[in-house]
Amino acid sequence: TQSTWVVLLFVMRKFTEKFIYVANIFYIGLLVLLGIACVLAGSFLGAIVLLICAGIYAWWFWHAQDRIPFATVMLSTATQILAKYPALVVVSFAGAICIVIYSVFFLFMVHAGQQASGALWILFVLMFYWSTEVFKNVVYTTCCGTASSWYFLRDQAENPTRGALRRTLTYSFGSVCLGSLIVALLKTIRLVLRAMMDQAREGGGIFGMLACFILCCVECVIGWIESLLEYFNEYAYAYVAIYGKKYTTAAKDVLELLKQCGIIGIINDQLISTVLLLCVLFTGVVVGAAAGLTARSAAVGVVGFLVGASICSIVVSIINACVITLFVCFAEEPGALQASNPTLYAALEQANSGFRAVPPAGPPPPAMVPAAPM
Repeated sequence: TQSTWVVLLFVMRKFTEKFIYVANIFYIGLLVLLGIACVLAGSFLGAIVLLICAGIYAWWFWHAQDRIPFATVMLSTATQILAKYPALVVVSFAGAICIVIYSVFFLFMVHAGQQASGALWILFVLMFYWSTEVFKNVVYTTCCGTASSWYFLRDQAENPTRGALRRTLTYSFGSVCLGSLIVALLKTIRLVLRAMMDQAREGGGIFGMLACFILCCVECVIGWIESLLEYFNEYAYAYVAIYGKKYTTAAKDVLELLKQCGIIGIINDQLISTVLLLCVLFTGVVVGAAAGLTARSAAVGVVGFLVGASICSIVVSIINACVITLFVCFAEEPGALQASNPTLYAALEQANSGFRAVPPAGPPPPAMVPAAPM
């Protein structure tokens, strides 16, 4: 697993632009192949949906090609940050281990509380979702703080991960918990709605079918809101890590960023997220194939795929945090990059020419001082 994603990181860093093209074209081809598979299986509705999605994505990718140079510089720089600060990998794996341990502990709690009331069960689920979200977002905010330290201080930031982690667990911990709580509430509501749908389905009858349909629609809407909020929080936590702001203030800044940059950030994220998804799938397939062929067992191969994909997803989550942080920093403080890394500044400006006016150069924000190693 380690050798696979190390090779992928090397390829992404050396052939970033080609990798973006290959990943997005592969994604379109994968949708087409799945559509053909649905036709062969007799599922014509699924084939139509997949082929329409492939056509829409192909149209979008064709018109988003002028953003690939900017995404190339962002992705390449993010891999450099990861290579420079391997402590990010340690923090990310530590967070994943904490989530696993807490999940096992929660299962024991569930087994011990089988006679608990419905309200207490909902409280248990909410606490589980909230805790796991906090673990995940502490790691994410730490990665953002490390990337922002590199952006503003570069070579002066010798070991910024420790300082970023300490600030996340102290100054910014309340903001992380608040954002995590909102997402956890939505996840809990969706779980309750699914349980209500199961009861309505078991009840049968016309009213049961109608109730199940209404609950399904509500659950889909809340799921869409949850996904949108999770994406929104990625930028909010970046502001929290960079400037040490409260979650509510950071949320307002994200809205201002969207007004300033429009869909440029979304296009950049989509181009890069497709690359990261390909990395996860490729690692899972390689590890799963190696494990399955070695053990001569399909079950072992499936387990290997899941393990390889899970480990790789931890690594690519660091890259995703670095990309978003770089985007926020460059949108808010391009002059700071001009002072710390003129070469990267020139590359980003060239790739981003014609999309926005360059704000005047300025000093690093005051909140960056505590992000240095403490």
